[in-house]
Amino acid sequence: MLVIKAVAFDLIGTLVKIEEKEELALNNLYETLKKFGFKKDFLLFKKFYDGAALKYLNFRKTTEREVHNKVWLKEALINLGFDKAFEEEILEESIKAYFKPYIESIKIPKEVYETLPILKKSYKIGLISNFTDPPTIYEILKKGDLMKFFDSIVISGEVGWRKPNPILFLKLAASLNLSAREIIFVGDDPNYDVKGAKSAGMIAVLVTGGETRLNDKYYEKSDVKADYEVKTISELISLLKIIG
Repeated sequence: MLVIKAVAFDLIGTLVKIEEKEELALNNLYETLKKFGFKKDFLLFKKFYDGAALKYLNFRKTTEREVHNKVWLKEALINLGFDKAFEEEILEESIKAYFKPYIESIKIPKEVYETLPILKKSYKIGLISNFTDPPTIYEILKKGDLMKFFDSIVISGEVGWRKPNPILFLKLAASLNLSAREIIFVGDDPNYDVKGAKSAGMIAVLVTGGETRLNDKYYEKSDVKADYEVKTISELISLLKIIG
């Protein structure tokens, strides 16, 4: 008999909603670079930055490897001839400034605060997030007062692999001291969440009632079907009573 012992979640789009802030984020990054002596104009910088970002986006999709934003920022700055492109402090401060508007924009649906405490009473709770910059994820969790709910957190930027690669899901299972088949994974993306969870042997639950995705360039179609679908995570309570 199947016994579910843990419920794991995707973060962005599933538990936390974030507004599109790319223009403001990139401007923040640029203004931070200027403080360190960067003198190229914004449009030229954006051209080189976007080119490097697209290169690594394609690499991340095709290889399922994770690459930090600092890598393509550094590459763009080198190509622009910035003599401080290798200084870690500058790269870190610039990326922190980039993500600041996203952190400030987070919204957490009421059902998250209603559902997680109930699940926590009966199950271990895990999190798997595709995100290049782990400190940003921890800031989001702290800002939303969500850290207390999770027994294990797996972030692609710490592991070096991205969903849907099963490595992240199996790492979560191992950290919870469970087999993958004892875990249901809940997410809003058919490719990264459903395909990834099922490839690792987890039960996959697709959340279908979410808002428009933050950035469609990160999402891909998948023919893999979820084991179950819910419109909101609050429906998990009744679903778990049915499936064990």
